[in-house]
Amino acid sequence: GRRAERARADRRRAARPLRSRCLADLADRCRRQSIPRRVSRDARQPGIDDDALSELLREDVPFGDLTTSSLGIADRPAEAGFHARGAMIVCGTEAAARLFTLADASAEVCCTSGTRVAPGQLLLRAQGRAGALHTAWKTAQTLSEALSGIATATGALVQTVREAGFDIPVA
Repeated sequence: GRRAERARADRRRAARPLRSRCLADLADRCRRQSIPRRVSRDARQPGIDDDALSELLREDVPFGDLTTSSLGIADRPAEAGFHARGAMIVCGTEAAARLFTLADASAEVCCTSGTRVAPGQLLLRAQGRAGALHTAWKTAQTLSEALSGIATATGALVQTVREAGFDIPVA
């Protein structure tokens, strides 16, 4: 009966990788608690404000980019591009572009947040003085990598929940 069914489910769950087991457990709990299969979604939250982005730049390069200054290339024209290392869901490219703008460079978002991309796809392009690009690039890269990692993992979680038959927000 019920005990044998639970034992079979436990064996199937143990054969899956840990991440899949956690997601399967979440789906099981949702089923048991009769969570509705359709829930409306909230509007997107606003991005990171300029004060917070400026603070990130001040923390990373409080004295400007010393490498470009010491090499004497700070005023040379330069370009930078961010590309996807692997398949992912992009997040934070708008904030990364704003970091370049705050550092006195220009930036173009090629893939907006929420876009699924293939490996190698151009996400963001920046142009300006080498000093400005070097001031912003590491903070912009770290921010977009972290946010995209979270978005990609969340996307996998949402997909697993939907495959289990639910269409609910994942917070």
